[in-house]
Formats: sequence, C-alpha cells, structure tokens
Amino acid sequence: MSKLNNSDLPVIQYTIWAADLHGHRFHVKLHIENPLPNGQILQIPAWIPGSYLIRDFSKQIETIEAFALDNPNDALPLERIDNNHWRLPQVAGAVEILTTVYAFDSSVRAAYLDTERAFINSSSLCLAVK
Repeated sequence: MSKLNNSDLPVIQYTIWAADLHGHRFHVKLHIENPLPNGQILQIPAWIPGSYLIRDFSKQIETIEAFALDNPNDALPLERIDNNHWRLPQVAGAVEILTTVYAFDSSVRAAYLDTERAFINSSSLCLAVK
C-alpha cells in the first residue's frame, strides 16, 4: 500500500459569499492550486452523518462552471459523472470552480440565506476534491 505525502494532495481554498439575499443564493468559489494531472473528481455529498435520509445536496446547485486560471475567459468542460460527481479535464495549472447554490433550508443539515440571517453547513455548499 502506498502512502500519500501532503505534497500529493491538491491545495484547495473555498470562498463563499451571499450573492442574492432575496433569492436565497450563495456563490461558492473553489480554487484548486494543483489539480491531479489526469483530471480531478469533484463531489457534493448525498448524505451526512446523523441523517437517516439521502439529502441530495446536488439538487440545490443551480450553476457550476470551471475555469483554468491561465485562461479565465474560457470555461472548461465539466463532465457530470452521476448525480453528485463531476470530472474536470486534464489541466496543467490552477483551476477555479464557481457554483451558485440555492439556500432556503432552515434545518441544520443544509444552508439558509435571507435578508436577516445566513447559515452554512459546508457539506451542502462545498464540493469535495477527490
């Protein structure tokens, strides 16, 4: 069994901001500094611990786009593998993935945004880098 070094893992950073208070939408930017050379898999959970139901957080993602930072004017093709997985193509440098997420679930399992308050459960907003 091979052991992963920290240098083998992609360096990632999330930025989340309230994009539309009345429309209950967050924007989430995922920056991947060094994506895997053969293409990177992205995932949003379908389930979280403590829940007895499939939550399917992907249904709240309204838009998803990816851009290589060396050519930010052209979107990269994202392949949707299944309901909650996407594949980035091979990219030589850093990429950013931008999502718009609908957030009007007042439970502790998801995200909520309006003019008075915001609640973030990152499992319902942030794509995992696999």
